[in-house]
Amino acid sequence: MGLWADKQNSYQQIMSAAAMVVALLALTIYVYYDSLWYGFVYDDFPTIINYVHARTVDFWGVFLKSPRWVSRLLNQITYVAQGENPFWYRLVNLFIHLANGLLALVVVYKSTRSLTNTGFDRPAFFNALFVSMLLLLHPVQTQTVLYITQMRLEGIVLFCVLLTLAAVLMHARAHTKRRRLLALAIGLVGVGGATGSKEIVVILPALVALYDWFFIARGSLVSLAKRWHLYLMYGMLIGAAFVSYGVLKPTALVELTQGTLQNSRGNVLSADPRAPITLYPYALSQAKVIMHYLRIFLAPVGLSFDYDMRLASTWASTDVWLPTLSLLSLLATALYLYYRRLAMPLAFGICWFLVAVLPRASIFPTTELVCDYKTYVASFGVMVALAFVLKEVGRWLFHAWPMLVAWGAAHVRFAAACTLGLVLMQATGRRCTVWQDEYTFWKDVLDKAPKPRVINNFAVALWDRGQIDSAILYFKQAVDKDPFYAEPHVNLGAIYQMRGDDAKALEHYSRAMEIGEGHPQLFNNLGMLHVKRGALEAAELCFKQAIALRDTTANAYLNLGRLYEALGRSEEALAVYYQATMQRVATPELLYAYGSLAYRNNHLFVAKQAFERLDLAYEHTAFMLGSCYYQENNYKQAARCFEQAYKKDPLNLSCIYNYAQSLKYAGRYREAANMYELCMTHEQEFPHVALHRITCLERDGQREKARTQLQALLQRPLAPSIAADALALHKQLTTC
Repeated sequence: MGLWADKQNSYQQIMSAAAMVVALLALTIYVYYDSLWYGFVYDDFPTIINYVHARTVDFWGVFLKSPRWVSRLLNQITYVAQGENPFWYRLVNLFIHLANGLLALVVVYKSTRSLTNTGFDRPAFFNALFVSMLLLLHPVQTQTVLYITQMRLEGIVLFCVLLTLAAVLMHARAHTKRRRLLALAIGLVGVGGATGSKEIVVILPALVALYDWFFIARGSLVSLAKRWHLYLMYGMLIGAAFVSYGVLKPTALVELTQGTLQNSRGNVLSADPRAPITLYPYALSQAKVIMHYLRIFLAPVGLSFDYDMRLASTWASTDVWLPTLSLLSLLATALYLYYRRLAMPLAFGICWFLVAVLPRASIFPTTELVCDYKTYVASFGVMVALAFVLKEVGRWLFHAWPMLVAWGAAHVRFAAACTLGLVLMQATGRRCTVWQDEYTFWKDVLDKAPKPRVINNFAVALWDRGQIDSAILYFKQAVDKDPFYAEPHVNLGAIYQMRGDDAKALEHYSRAMEIGEGHPQLFNNLGMLHVKRGALEAAELCFKQAIALRDTTANAYLNLGRLYEALGRSEEALAVYYQATMQRVATPELLYAYGSLAYRNNHLFVAKQAFERLDLAYEHTAFMLGSCYYQENNYKQAARCFEQAYKKDPLNLSCIYNYAQSLKYAGRYREAANMYELCMTHEQEFPHVALHRITCLERDGQREKARTQLQALLQRPLAPSIAADALALHKQLTTC
């Protein structure tokens, strides 16, 4: 009886735990649910929509070819399955986030449930669930989860890291060779996947060793040394992968530390816009960057996709020495806690955060100083530390107010967790709405970081909404803030060109060219201006330059092809269109121009290939493709296309007649006769239509009707060729 009761209690505990996990996942889905229908934003366009190599699944083309091949393959699969529907991209991202939450729960629970003096030993499952809740619902995570491109990089890295932690724990506690081999295989999958996720995976061995030291070896070098072969294998695997990718090379460290970077225009980090970004000021600035990252987890207010943070200049600056001292104090605290064996989860969390953030906030300069999505991997450590701190606050409250104990510690703990969860859900839900469209997204950034790039991007969003006058004002504001920022000049030129003010357009294009930044849109638009002025040679050069700068600029290919068509250089136009198709950037407009020109030049196979890639409803694609099939004697397919063309334009007599002809040769005589009848009132344009209709009636078995109409036809004056065919048909009908 006692054993049965124990089994019942165990079953109830498992079901309760499962219910809480399902509830947490459901709440996370609820918070992010509306965002699944949001459109693409910012970098999603160049990395997904405009990235031509994401159009087909090319596993062997990306496998082990770059340190981000996993993300690229995932984008290819999503694009092939669902096209440009952002819902599926965001849904996959949400699943990655949920998987990370589950893995974090499992890792923390398995690491702490059988250990004492960890700070998380009782109740282990609740503590692990609390860590998972913080990881899933904290508002800082919205920048990663909703940033489609980065979630498929940062999110997969964290998943692989957590999977590797689980594998190391499983290996350490395995009592059989089979379980050790299984743990080894899982670890290799985790590390292998991480090497194709993002370059920050270089810190994976350090993170795994840190986790081992705190939760498996428990500070014992002897215990840690038992798994030295795992860390050696992980490090060698990552090193070999990066060597094959070309990331690791003898000159890499020298280039990173001694090289200089130019500021991204519109996002200047240095005091002088024309000054390069060098190691010394970049390294000076990292302490405040790291403290910023910590601050947003502790007080997630004022969150933004971008911050107007600049490089520091000297050690004497307050934004250098103060965060540096704070950071050193934090590190000293972590070391003290570890040395005294106090608050181990807090010490672990601080160390994990510092190690994980190191590749981003270190001495290696980049053109971006701070981006909150870079904290996603580091957030696991922060959430462990936060969960411990909140637990200790709760423990202090129980001692301070004994009445809480009377209410039941478990009930109070559960109520407090639910309250915090609701607060996080509210904050995260509000933050999610920022990503609903480009206008809302850049408006939020503009309110917090009015940098030239942000102003320009907000102006583009206004332009897309049709608020052109307001867009012009913001473009001019961006120019005023950074006179060496070419993009707003290009955009202003495009607006004035659209409005027919060619003089102002040329003025802004000229200024953009003086700045010296290569913009494909600039040269494409400038080429159109030259076409309008009749300067065709200059236009040709501009279009070619636009293609040279970015060989995925579909409009430049189209405009260059049309220019060659206008000059009578058809073969060169066909070559340009073909090049666009090879680059996989052919738009429907370009494919239609390609097919039409190929058809006019009797390249029927080429024309058919171009039209087959288009929707039949696009322009006159159905009619043109039907004509290609007809000339190939593929009358069944021709009839299908002409039917679509007829439905779209039922008054087009040429389409009706061609449709009837295709039906006739396809053996669908009754339908053909009906279509021929629609052309009977235009016999001058289609002189054989009556004879074709009679032939169809005869072959459909309506011989009497055919004889009657043929006799009536013979009584009319006919052209010699038609008369001869009519007499031959009459003889055939009479003989029958």
